[in-house]
Amino acid sequence: MKRRERMMSDLEQDIREHIETEAQDNIARGMSPDEAHYAAMRKFGNVTRVQEETREIWTFVWLEQLMQDVRYAIRSLSHSPGFTAVAIITLALGIGANTAIFSFIDGILLRSLPVQDPQQLVVFSWSAHARPKLKGHSGYGDCQNLAGDCSFSIPFFRTLRAHTNTFSGMATFAGPLDYDLSGNGPATMAQGQYVSGDFFSTLGVNTIIGRPLGMTDDSPSAPPAIVLSYAYWQRAFSGERSVVGRMVRLNNISTVIVGVAEARFTNLTPGNSIDFFMPFSVADRIRSEYWGHGDRISDPGVFWSVIVGRLKPGVSLGQAQATATTIFVNETTHGATPLLNEADAPAIKLIPAAQGLNGESSQIAPMFYLLMFAVGLILLIACANVAGLMLARSATR
Repeated sequence: MKRRERMMSDLEQDIREHIETEAQDNIARGMSPDEAHYAAMRKFGNVTRVQEETREIWTFVWLEQLMQDVRYAIRSLSHSPGFTAVAIITLALGIGANTAIFSFIDGILLRSLPVQDPQQLVVFSWSAHARPKLKGHSGYGDCQNLAGDCSFSIPFFRTLRAHTNTFSGMATFAGPLDYDLSGNGPATMAQGQYVSGDFFSTLGVNTIIGRPLGMTDDSPSAPPAIVLSYAYWQRAFSGERSVVGRMVRLNNISTVIVGVAEARFTNLTPGNSIDFFMPFSVADRIRSEYWGHGDRISDPGVFWSVIVGRLKPGVSLGQAQATATTIFVNETTHGATPLLNEADAPAIKLIPAAQGLNGESSQIAPMFYLLMFAVGLILLIACANVAGLMLARSATR
């Protein structure tokens, strides 16, 4: 402020000196002092306009005007505390409701999956005219109007991956389930997710330290290995980079930490907090308390994992669905343990991963958008009420 005032004072001094010099020249030409001063002023032009134009060049006029408006608003509001409180509370209610609902919808429906090229990722779902008697169920929710869902057996996933060439990558996962993890202080409960060896490569997810799980980790003879989530690494291990290679115990089974997933990758299913990822190969050795007594790995009647894949370039969605459906029909109707009849018309449908992995949330999406519209109207009414208060206050003044 002092620098600006000094600059404007110097400008006024320069203008006076310029006009005075011009007036002296006019007097030398034979004019009277009054005529000389008037002619010098007329030749120079509007002094105020010159000052304003120079001021706009030298300073941020919009910032000064903003500060003036803010000071005026503060003075006006401080003189009417009752009016100010009503206006602030009214706007706060409208803005708060909109922020809360939009944050919820953004996290559930709008935000893209934290993977590479999420628009290319599809999730497998199946449908049939009758639901088979399954020995296990993942509980991810229905994906179709008929009897069916997004859950599959591990044997079907392995058969599908071996006999189809329409996908550039395919992976499956299940969970999360609770596990007792120790090796960094007192034992704590952590949520782990089973993933296939091609899980990270299919999703295009990297690690910030260490390496991701691979196909070699998904071998029954491979030593148990896990990849920590970034949030759990920060929370439980204080972000120590030496965590890679450390041995921990999962349900009293020695397991090595091979990497930490990048921060952007949290999980694929909303509402689930994943602390670590482990291969299906360790499922029989590291069992959750919710595991039960069934064989979840080799039994085709245990549907508990979700399959995701990426289509190869040039392969249509219909072609991939037809190929997967043929394999699914053979496995469920003509396999060693038939689960369905051909009359049940089992079929595979591929749906965008963001929609399929949202589960029931995607089915009630219209209700969420209707709720967003309703709270938008609330904000509009709040703004109208404040505008009415302002008009009434102006009329009173």
